[in-house]
Amino acid sequence: MRIPKSVALIIAIPTKAIAATPTSNSLDELRPCRARTSALTATTTQLPSPTVVQSQEETTTAGSSCAVAGVGETGFAVALTRAAMGGDCKEVVVSGRAVIDAAIVMTDLKDLTITFTGSIELKADLAYWTKNSSSDEAGSRYWSALKAYQNNRGVFVVGGSDVRVRGRPADGTADKVQYFGHGDILSGATDKPVLFHLYNCTRCEYSGFHHVDPPFWSLMVANSQQVNVSDYAATVSGDWKNTDGIDLYQSQDVMLQNLDLQVTDDCIAVKGGTSKVSARGIQCGKRCHGVSVGSLGQYTDTTPALDSVRDVVVEDVTLTNCTYGARLKSWTGDTTGKMHGGLTGGGGSAEVVNIAFRNFTIVNGQSAAIVLDTCYGGDETSPDCNGHSSKVSFENVMFDGFRGETTGHKGRFAELVCSGVCKNVTVQDFKCSGSAAKCDGLDKSLLTGLQCTSLTDSAVPSKMKTSAATQVSMPARAKNV
Repeated sequence: MRIPKSVALIIAIPTKAIAATPTSNSLDELRPCRARTSALTATTTQLPSPTVVQSQEETTTAGSSCAVAGVGETGFAVALTRAAMGGDCKEVVVSGRAVIDAAIVMTDLKDLTITFTGSIELKADLAYWTKNSSSDEAGSRYWSALKAYQNNRGVFVVGGSDVRVRGRPADGTADKVQYFGHGDILSGATDKPVLFHLYNCTRCEYSGFHHVDPPFWSLMVANSQQVNVSDYAATVSGDWKNTDGIDLYQSQDVMLQNLDLQVTDDCIAVKGGTSKVSARGIQCGKRCHGVSVGSLGQYTDTTPALDSVRDVVVEDVTLTNCTYGARLKSWTGDTTGKMHGGLTGGGGSAEVVNIAFRNFTIVNGQSAAIVLDTCYGGDETSPDCNGHSSKVSFENVMFDGFRGETTGHKGRFAELVCSGVCKNVTVQDFKCSGSAAKCDGLDKSLLTGLQCTSLTDSAVPSKMKTSAATQVSMPARAKNV
């Protein structure tokens, strides 16, 4: 969708109107905050001095509300940072077309609301983001820290405490603010940009946005606590890969609700170090890979506590044209595991405890509805990963209430293989086209409704391959408001 250009950008901050056009495009100027990671030393960069200008349009300030209006092609990164980090604003309202022309990293915000009423757009410049996302200049330390985790980079990073980032369209014709990621262009970057990060954020909210064509993972919550993501959508129109809808990493007390994620990879991915997650009212589609826990155990230099996942409930999910329904993934115990996209690793340790997937409806599924894969990156033709059993353990995992139609995988509609230690993995109320299942290393008495064969069996008995497709009444599509 082509968006018309708007007028020059002006910020209204109490007592002053501030020019939005930066005097330089340096990374130091565009990241005037302290980026905190466990592995790196914190740094502080001073805010650029504001320049008082004469504006051709009126700028207004109501109390502690500051306006960023008439956003054009350049200057937004500096303008938003000045308003948000200046200390005078309790709310920053951004109207018009906001073009992210340089990385925005603001991780020390306090009691602030940032409201977008127009649209957001990532600068569609592959050469620019490739160059800048590879930089180790001061101010990019946050990026460098997360690059070690599956090659992701942030372009819009928010952190602090009591921070609310909201999309509230001004014209009233849509229920979300659109954020254009130009994935058709930027998915070719070496280190791909993630459209939005909540990082080191406590009591934070992200709501009311529609990410259109993210080039990589769409939204990431990392090292954060007490986070609420709601009324959020992501849509991928092309065929590029690794477009997760939302990723959670080393975060606690996260609520996800009312999401519509039409993506080509994990709809939701709960990654290491994450606990106390509640997700409900989720629509997944396009060619998504379902709702995933993992992958875990990729890195041997990560302590088990930082790679473990606990206390996760995902319920009331509808998946359309997706590969899987719910999936848990742990890497092989061999450190030479390999996966698509150049990912390597394995041999790491972790624990997965108290996971519940409930009330999943599958429409035109493309593989097994439920999956426990503990040889990720290794030999998946052997129950013990060819002698390299996963070092990730699973305890109290439940698949409850799976209904719908799926093609299955090699005649099986559930694939549950535990190469290491697994306790109390249960299946109940499973009605997805058939009951044939691959089951290894588990107590089969807990897998209600599945007709299990082993991975080493030469074939699935014909009577177990398929049954009449179960007709289910589809729940109403979750309304995003």
